[in-house]
Amino acid sequence: PGIYNESFIMKPFVDIEGSGQKVTTVSDASDGLAVVDGADNAELRSLTVEATGGGAGLSVAVGNNGAAPMYKHVTFRASGGGLGNVAMFSNSSASPTLVHATLTAADETSMDAAAETQNSVVMMRDSFLEGDNQSAFAAASSTLSIVNTQLIGPVVVDGTSTTTCLGAFDATFTELGTDCQP
Repeated sequence: PGIYNESFIMKPFVDIEGSGQKVTTVSDASDGLAVVDGADNAELRSLTVEATGGGAGLSVAVGNNGAAPMYKHVTFRASGGGLGNVAMFSNSSASPTLVHATLTAADETSMDAAAETQNSVVMMRDSFLEGDNQSAFAAASSTLSIVNTQLIGPVVVDGTSTTTCLGAFDATFTELGTDCQP
């Protein structure tokens, strides 16, 4: 339990477990770098990761640069970024899996997204995504699969990416189509 004011890079095959999402928090004033960087075959669970911004750059809670981590019972929050806020950013063929996750990006800056993917395959289920400008953004040939998840904010997809929603719904609990659109 506690609040840990730091950032860290996960190691492959090493799991990190907190005492609960409302009990253990890792927080840092990120400015373009993620508070936590995921790793292959590693799991982060039962905690909150919070990026508080504080600079002119992008505020990012968790980053997956080519990594394939598992996130279970986690909360990722990003706010205070000068360029915007992203709760989870995945790129370079990353393939994270999220189960029972809460992702929020706030502050109404120009680039807020709960989840942003570039050249990645992201799987989410039984989760909650909220972004002031977009709940998810799939870019640069990404594949985003969302199952049994509430999305507050639009899902934005560029022409080379695909999204699939099954049992997903919006802020008013209206079911979204398989393309993640109302």
